[in-house]
Amino acid sequence: MALKPTGRLDCTSAIPELVYERSLPVARDVAWAALTESERTARWIGSWSGETGRGKTIEVVWLAEEGTPTESIKILVCDPPSRLALAAGPDPAAPWLVTVELHEEAWGTRLEFRQQMNNGLSPAMVGTGWEFYLDRYVAALDGGEAEPFDHYQSLQPHYEELQAAMALCTEDDGSS
Repeated sequence: MALKPTGRLDCTSAIPELVYERSLPVARDVAWAALTESERTARWIGSWSGETGRGKTIEVVWLAEEGTPTESIKILVCDPPSRLALAAGPDPAAPWLVTVELHEEAWGTRLEFRQQMNNGLSPAMVGTGWEFYLDRYVAALDGGEAEPFDHYQSLQPHYEELQAAMALCTEDDGSS
């Protein structure tokens, strides 16, 4: 089955954001648990350890990455069961910011994932990776299997196009 890219670029804020949405046929508290409980995150992105809460830092072991690296991730916002904001990346002084919101719907839950495209990030750099991880998240919720990462490489041209379009987000659209 051919994958279709779901990421889009949102230029309405000062910093462009890469945005994904997923429809989850589960209650919001179930979706929240899969985002925040280590034994459940281990099924799709990686396990973690440490104390949780706003301003706390956890250590995440990226289980699907080569060498299973560990990364420190700071919790900026944790409003169960609806909003989680995290900061990570190689430079703590210029973190990569991610926000996940869960919206209750009549049919289940809608996930909205956003990552700011600043501090060296670009859609071409992270786009296919987040498609992969978010599909693994959905599969973990329904007991299915996600495609292997290699399958997601077919989506790379879409994220390269978004990267080129990102230049339009940051141009001064004011007076000449």
